[in-house]
Amino acid sequence: AAIEKGGELPREVSDELIHAAVGRIKENIELRRYQILDQQDNDLLIEYIHGGGQIGVIVKLSLSNGTLKDNPRVKETGFDLALHAAAFAPLYLSRDKADPAYLKEQEEIFLKQAQNLGKPEKILAGIVKGKLNKHISEICFVDQPFVKDNSLKVGQLLKNLSREIGGKVEITDYLYFKVGEELA
Repeated sequence: AAIEKGGELPREVSDELIHAAVGRIKENIELRRYQILDQQDNDLLIEYIHGGGQIGVIVKLSLSNGTLKDNPRVKETGFDLALHAAAFAPLYLSRDKADPAYLKEQEEIFLKQAQNLGKPEKILAGIVKGKLNKHISEICFVDQPFVKDNSLKVGQLLKNLSREIGGKVEITDYLYFKVGEELA
């Protein structure tokens, strides 16, 4: 069944998925939340399950051409990025995808902290900008230091890979689920 992004999962599909999962894991389950990733021909989805099923991640890589799906370096990097997401639990894909209200709230918090330092007014803006950029590097996937080489940000890793393989590779979406995490 085709599902529009943001649409509802048809009941017969959810029942079928639940029945298959119950038969496989021998536990009764209830579907409490789900998300849908739209996959195009040049997209590669890489999944990773961590901690005995406690964390699940899917990373969506968009490739400049479909033949890159079979490239071992692309697959390896995709897996490493899914592992990275499981380890660092990014809140947003990138700065431009972050909730502007959240960023504004953080900026106000950092301004109050900076004002408490007793620094001159002209220095406060630089302090706030630095703190906000550091925070963004902690919460935005492409700005985070890569789990296997923290001298590289995830975005730079993908640029390097693109150059190496002669085609563009970028993260365009990801899903992160943790057992017991609150429902949105």
